Amino acid sequence: MSQSPSLTRYILRHIRPFIPHILVMILTASLQAGVNIVAPYLLKIITNRVLYLNADNIVQGLWYPILTYIVLHVLIELFWRLRTYFVDIRMDPQICQNIREEYAERIINKNYTFHQNNYKSYLVHNAVQLSNNVPKIIETFFLRMLVMILSLIAGFYALYQASYQFALLLGIWTCIFFLTIFLANKFVIKRAIQWAKRNSEVAGVIGDSFSNILAVKFFGRQDEEKRVIGDSLTKATQAHRAMSWRYLGIYTLLSIAYLILQTFNFILLVRGRMQGTLSVGDFGYVLGVNLSIILMCWWNIQQFSELSKIIGESKQALTILETPMQFYDHPNAKILQIKKGNIVFKNVTFEYPQSEQPVLENLALTIPAGQKLGIVGYSGGGKTTLIRLLLLLYKLQKGEILVDDQSISEVTEHSLREAIGIVPQESLLFNRSLRDNIVYGKPDATDEEIIDAAKKAYIHDFIQELPEGYSTLVGDRGARISGGQKQRVAMARTILKNPPILVFDEATSQLDTVTEEYIQQSMYQLMKGKTTIVIAHRLATLDKMDRIIVVENGKIVEDGTHQQLLAKKGSYHTLWNTQVNGILPTSKKV
Repeated sequence: MSQSPSLTRYILRHIRPFIPHILVMILTASLQAGVNIVAPYLLKIITNRVLYLNADNIVQGLWYPILTYIVLHVLIELFWRLRTYFVDIRMDPQICQNIREEYAERIINKNYTFHQNNYKSYLVHNAVQLSNNVPKIIETFFLRMLVMILSLIAGFYALYQASYQFALLLGIWTCIFFLTIFLANKFVIKRAIQWAKRNSEVAGVIGDSFSNILAVKFFGRQDEEKRVIGDSLTKATQAHRAMSWRYLGIYTLLSIAYLILQTFNFILLVRGRMQGTLSVGDFGYVLGVNLSIILMCWWNIQQFSELSKIIGESKQALTILETPMQFYDHPNAKILQIKKGNIVFKNVTFEYPQSEQPVLENLALTIPAGQKLGIVGYSGGGKTTLIRLLLLLYKLQKGEILVDDQSISEVTEHSLREAIGIVPQESLLFNRSLRDNIVYGKPDATDEEIIDAAKKAYIHDFIQELPEGYSTLVGDRGARISGGQKQRVAMARTILKNPPILVFDEATSQLDTVTEEYIQQSMYQLMKGKTTIVIAHRLATLDKMDRIIVVENGKIVEDGTHQQLLAKKGSYHTLWNTQVNGILPTSKKV
């Protein structure tokens, strides 16, 4: 995990386009600070005149301060409405959108390992928290904190006019206030970050359970999921309590300081009134200014707990966002140019973190352009890893992979993946329409092209029978359609894309025998003239491959045609004879 990035720099970067909006906030804050001081002064004048003016001239003496008091409050209300328009309506929603767009882009662009190591719901939770919290932080510092600071400055001056003693008392209390906040900030924010992290973990755990609800139901493990979620919630609650204890200490100290301040204020006011140096209006004015400032400061410190939480959440989200990628496009990466489509693996070695031995070890493989290559082997032998390295989902640790004599580490990831069409074992469908899922590989496809691809994948007739046809939503990860239908939609997507290199990773594993036969015919038509890699456990699907390799423990142990490999009576022959109903066993022990 990288060091916590600067939240301040992040916020300043996002508010740079909104300087006029920030100025409206500052102007509103300045006016509010002025009203906080001037209003008690006007009340002082009104109080003194009520006491000392007679019935004949009271109206003449009061109309001006009363009118000024009303005008000031009307003016500040107008500025607050102006702030609402510029900030709540114009700035905040746009900042929220900008942050979410940037967050989504940066998370999507992170490498596959990052996504393997983080809950999806955890990442979504952080995106929502960051985008919601930044506007709150901006308003707190550019409006509420500014109002408080300006009011304190004006309050010192106003109280000094009555007596330097009142200003001195307020100054002492202010020093205690800010010193407490400063000293407590480090500890509270640290606890807030821990609380935010636990909260994000709760979102991840709950999201994980919901995403695998079928497994929960199949195995009747509702109680187990409650326990796992409960454990996560307990940790979050403990972190929340640890943070709240810090708040309790801060509130207690400031409450004591406030009571001491008000006690000395009352003593000085009573003494001044007894000595005749303070009027009744001064009495109300000093209390009014102090009360206005103290209440405002106290309200801000009450918000401190909320502010520390959102700062903690934001820092936690930024830490995730700024997690460095393990690899990027080469600085001088070029666009992959496909001329023929030959693929070469040169002494490729790859080992997963915390793995005891390499998944692939010094693997050398050449796939001539246009060749149909089948790959078989027991689970864990390295077949899928081989494909993921070809797609640059993992960084090569040793060796090199070439496509048409171009090292894939020196071309852009986008151009590489544009040249490869893959139908994985698990159909990867979005909760969007069938049409959107099919055109995912070719967004500009025409309706005729979409229908043609669907027909070749033997899914068109099924789609036509649906009430909404191609506009039908497939549900979360395709939950509203069967496994075989999902696989055919994925097949149609690749057929439509029509790339020069094809990869089928158990592409027909979820199809019935009849449909599989039809799909294989479409696959063979699509394979013509294309470099094709087919991973299969059902060995009968490989009989038309130009060549088959057997991968065991990260190495190629056999290489040849179906008939050649059977004649060798080696590993492939054993696999063929030991498979059940055409399905490869998971290990040699079968």
